[in-house]
Amino acid sequence: MKGSLILLITLFLFGCSKEASLFCENEISILKNNVAETVVLNLNSETLINDIESQTSTDLCKSSNLNGSILINEKNIKFKIKIAKPCNWYHKPTNRVNITLNKSNQILFTDRYDTYLVKNLNKRLNLATNEIIKTNKSPVVIYKLDWDSEINIDSLNNRFHQIFSVISKVSDSISRVKFNKTLCELKEPELNKIDGIFSGIIEIGSYSFLEPPLPPKKAMEYSEEIDSILSN
Repeated sequence: MKGSLILLITLFLFGCSKEASLFCENEISILKNNVAETVVLNLNSETLINDIESQTSTDLCKSSNLNGSILINEKNIKFKIKIAKPCNWYHKPTNRVNITLNKSNQILFTDRYDTYLVKNLNKRLNLATNEIIKTNKSPVVIYKLDWDSEINIDSLNNRFHQIFSVISKVSDSISRVKFNKTLCELKEPELNKIDGIFSGIIEIGSYSFLEPPLPPKKAMEYSEEIDSILSN
């Protein structure tokens, strides 16, 4: 049954390539933790962690059960966040993918296997998310996003939007398989069950002037080969 669910999720993911500019109410709801407090993120800040800590009494070394809030497409989007502080950087979970953006908007993507310089972030995230769901017992997928403080803010917002879209698409695929309904059609009790099957969290930290190194030649060649396959 689990194998059938994964297969159907994969088919739905790659059959739905169009990225919506706006989210329905349930798609927005699935992104956030309804019981967590919310902090407003200033994505241009070079002291992002300090800014977050000034808005909450939560000890981020012990817990980061928070919602972040940013403005995308004139909508205030709240989403589950995990804060990367020096006190907890040593932990490298297998259910995490790393996305690093430099000021030229190049994307360095690291999954459980290797590091790649990628052009098609959406499809790369779809592949990695599906792989994590298939191989990990935890329903949680962590998307760790690092960026250069000089990056164009519209480009950064677009990367957040892409992650939100992947979380929405995966949740919608599960909804179609489990309830034979789209995510936007679900009632609250059904929506809560989706969160128990899959939950996407964006992990962020305080980063400045990042310039991701180019991956090894072999990894780059593999990346270009995979991107070529995905673009067909």
